Amino acid sequence: MYISFGELLVDMIKKDGKFHPYPGGAPANFSVALARLGIKPKLIASVGKDSFGDMLIETIKKENINVNHIKRSDKKTTLVFIELKNAVPEFVFHRSADVDIKKEEISENIFIDVEGFHFGSLSLTENPVREALFHCLEIAKTYGILVSFSPNIRNDLWSKSLDEHLYEALKYVDVLIASENEFEYMFGNETMKNVSKKYNIKKIAVTRGKNGCILFSRTNRKIIQHPIFSVDVADTTGAGDAFAAGFVYSLLKNKNDEESIRFASAVAALSTTKNGAMS
Repeated sequence: MYISFGELLVDMIKKDGKFHPYPGGAPANFSVALARLGIKPKLIASVGKDSFGDMLIETIKKENINVNHIKRSDKKTTLVFIELKNAVPEFVFHRSADVDIKKEEISENIFIDVEGFHFGSLSLTENPVREALFHCLEIAKTYGILVSFSPNIRNDLWSKSLDEHLYEALKYVDVLIASENEFEYMFGNETMKNVSKKYNIKKIAVTRGKNGCILFSRTNRKIIQHPIFSVDVADTTGAGDAFAAGFVYSLLKNKNDEESIRFASAVAALSTTKNGAMS
């Protein structure tokens, strides 16, 4: 069992001049990919008591994901408007229900018999969801649960004033999975080795678009590279989440570093062949 924490929302993807609704949200995308790989996820999230919220709950149920910890908020379901330019998405967020998770709503019992906990950076942007996230991280630390983190830093939602929360969260992280731009934003010119040592992170995987990905493991103390798999790309939305799920799956199955990064790359490549983050 693996917990994913954060946004479950509707991606409004522009196609043929119109916006079409697709289920999305980075932690939710991660859960779906992990479930399809055979790992049972729990999703801690919040959606509105509206038709979009109904659609999201039904979608998650069909993926055999535990929905007992998805809150039905009085706020509207969060929407993200996405326009694809050369298959690369541009985002405009309208946040609402996704931030309405309170720490007192989360019981320690949720973490019983759980192998890992996954989160993204959007839950760090405001309260009450930020307080709820740190509450979960403390529980995960107490239980000795693997913590994986995939930052999702969006310019229209992130400001430098939030960095202190980002670096505080890193203290709990065992596995960091980030894009090249996100890694550079967080650490500047720091090497993966130095970041691993500073924050006591066991493994760091960095995706580099067309240049594939690289992995640093604290145990092996070396960087492993892997090229991208060549596929016909329709939409890259959610590819990073698919990569993260593939990588975490490999760790849970005790695959070595080379196998893990290869498998994660393959899962990410397959995710780009259809429109929508959960397709």
